[in-house]
Amino acid sequence: MVVRDNLKNYTQQAQALLRKFGDQWMWSSAECEGELTYWLMYADNKYDPTKGAKEGTWRIFIAKCRISTMRRMKLKHSKTPCFTDIGEDYAHQVESLESADPLLALAHKIDEPDLKEMRDRCALTEKQLAVFDLLSQGYTQVEIAEMLGVSKQAIGMRNKAMLDKLRSCFARARSR
Repeated sequence: MVVRDNLKNYTQQAQALLRKFGDQWMWSSAECEGELTYWLMYADNKYDPTKGAKEGTWRIFIAKCRISTMRRMKLKHSKTPCFTDIGEDYAHQVESLESADPLLALAHKIDEPDLKEMRDRCALTEKQLAVFDLLSQGYTQVEIAEMLGVSKQAIGMRNKAMLDKLRSCFARARSR
């Protein structure tokens, strides 16, 4: 599989690896193919035989890592709204932007009976409730930290405090 110094061969290898390890949407994507071709060249350039891995194993490892990164990036971008689509007017963009802001969305949902009851009964702060809402939507702590503009550690601390409050709240409810 290791053939160097020929862009056509690198491209063919990238296509084969995308077919074997990638998702179907990657197969016809020139961007994915180009990125993987670059990383195959990078793998050949950075290969160190003294590290113990065979050259082919090293290249496949790098390719699998990049394919995994492509998947994550697509998933991450699918969760964020895109405002560059043709046909959206300004009012729709503003409305979409407001709904994309987690704290603004939570402010609209805060008066829903379930969230209000949980906030009141368990004494959750607005920030803890925001973290709870975003975690329940499937976001990771790192993504939530980026959305709210705080560190991942701050999100972790809010999450821990929230979970402690919820545990004690539910323990009290069970003991009644």
